[in-house]
Amino acid sequence: MLLNLKIYKIISFLLLIDIIAIVWFLTIGDKIGLLISAILFLTFLTMQVFLVKCSNCGTRPGLWILAIWTLFLDFELYFADTVLLKACPKCEFDLHKT
Repeated sequence: MLLNLKIYKIISFLLLIDIIAIVWFLTIGDKIGLLISAILFLTFLTMQVFLVKCSNCGTRPGLWILAIWTLFLDFELYFADTVLLKACPKCEFDLHKT
């Protein structure tokens, strides 16, 4: 589980870098680079959502956090929560315990 959390945080960092790449490709008008970056973004997001599962309640914290912060349209807090993920957002169970 601890390895999954480390991979989860690495993917969070890659998502942030990919958003910068998307903005860059939009700025210079490169449609192929934009398409590749968008596909990578969706791939990273899907991997992140399904990577970690709470052993206490069975919730997927990545999906839970994505749903909450998408409803509030606050993507900065989404990235902060994914990088600092230590407990399940639903049951507050420590995810570092196995």
